Amino acid sequence: MSLNRVASIESFHFVPSEQRTRRGSDVSVRANKLSFNPFPDDWDPPAERADNVQAVDAFAVPKWKRILQVGAAVFYCLFAAGIVFGYAAIKPVLKKEGAYRGVCSGGDGLVDEDTCREIHLNLMFTVAAVGTNVAALPVGAILDHFGPRVCGVLAALFLTAGSLLMAAQRGLLPFDALLAGYLLLALGGPFTYISSFQLSNAFPRHSGLILALLTGAFDASSALFLVYRLVFEHTGGRFGHDRFFIAYLVVPLVILLLQVAVMPKQSYKTVGGMIEEAEEPLPARLPEDQVDETTALLQEEERNHRDELAANLEEVLGSATGDKRAAQQERKNEISGVWGVMHHSTALEQIASPWFILICLFT
Repeated sequence: MSLNRVASIESFHFVPSEQRTRRGSDVSVRANKLSFNPFPDDWDPPAERADNVQAVDAFAVPKWKRILQVGAAVFYCLFAAGIVFGYAAIKPVLKKEGAYRGVCSGGDGLVDEDTCREIHLNLMFTVAAVGTNVAALPVGAILDHFGPRVCGVLAALFLTAGSLLMAAQRGLLPFDALLAGYLLLALGGPFTYISSFQLSNAFPRHSGLILALLTGAFDASSALFLVYRLVFEHTGGRFGHDRFFIAYLVVPLVILLLQVAVMPKQSYKTVGGMIEEAEEPLPARLPEDQVDETTALLQEEERNHRDELAANLEEVLGSATGDKRAAQQERKNEISGVWGVMHHSTALEQIASPWFILICLFT
């Protein structure tokens, strides 16, 4: 067995012929399941759907809907992804409204009341910041196993619970409602933000722009508390933080509605995933004496499906631009004299070669 040859850039070149040998994985082969339908619609084997939610091709979703999904993600990331990092703006508001005054008024005398309140408020932000970063791991696992819609719904739940705790009257709850509420707001951010990254695969030719919009929305979301503080000062403190967070409940409600009505249940396939599916070789042609009418119809349907897949890939990826980039890269490969030097070596020969050892050392 030898290591598979890979292209130096991700571009769609051709649909392989039937004579090409299969690669190591048999995942994309349809299961041999008895069916009375000569044209089965399901091209994904049951084994592939066992654990993770399977990704969807970008061309399987209308363009207008993909545009709407990207716009919706940027919109709610702007209001929910990183609002806790606007702590510097909301901290003066919380202090003016007496946050932690009851906790610090009966202190032990080691620190004054103002310092005690500062410590509690800073602890609130520290816990939220740590929670935001730690949440990335479970968000990734949930995204892989349940899809972006579940992440979006969880984000709405976290934001709702956090807003209610932030708006709760002080002293009514037996725990620190501000700390718990701010932490829940922080947890809602990664579920909103990280689950939106896969939308860059909805338009592979514009993936950089989409990621830039999402990243910019995340950074800009911290300005939400700044806007609120300006409103608070303009109204002379009448629009308190409890009223603000009650009004903020509109945001998780909108996120929930968008997740159900607009946003994808499954993540979009990467460019590499779509190309790998298209380059999967067709099954070997059966001898003439083993081909009946049903088998011929199935083979014809599979060829038509592959041709349609190739056409859709060209539409999504842009064949002209891809061919130009591929030609430029091929010229670079020829000039370098290094590309392809180990393509015909076995896996053991490649691992024992100086090329592999140097790559490991510099990695």
